[in-house]
Amino acid sequence: MAASVSSALLLLLNIAGALLSPRAPPTLAPTPATLAVAGDAEDVDFLFLPFLVLYKSGRVVRFMGTDTVPASTDPATGVASRDVVIDADAGLAVRLYMPNVANLTAGERGRSGKLPLVVYYHGGAFVTESAFSPTYQRYLNALASKAGVLAVSVEYRLAPEHPLPRA
Repeated sequence: MAASVSSALLLLLNIAGALLSPRAPPTLAPTPATLAVAGDAEDVDFLFLPFLVLYKSGRVVRFMGTDTVPASTDPATGVASRDVVIDADAGLAVRLYMPNVANLTAGERGRSGKLPLVVYYHGGAFVTESAFSPTYQRYLNALASKAGVLAVSVEYRLAPEHPLPRA
């Protein structure tokens, strides 16, 4: 019972932190009418509001999910994160989340002393967000800390620049 209450409380705190954290004022996504006024309407190839606009030139403008945070040690959980480039040419990188092993019990570390591994693919429907987004940073810090796992968040390429299955 206490574990489920603390998990629910942690989830609520994470949501509250996401909603209350200081950030830049939201930018309004353009509508077809504002695109026409701006003179870009004839250049638009695909309009996927409120997420992005793909221009015929191949240029993509995203309206959300572009915020990122640097890897760091989270003071609240003690989880340390760091970025690792797997393949620079392919644009494949990961962010590792390592819990503070000193805070884990022997049972949480397992008999071998090795931590379980969680591979996390961020949300965003393959068109927005990043493994380095503030929302996923908070979530994975909490997950790695509470579950006693090594978490790996995959930074994959986004569509429409890289249509599936090339992500």
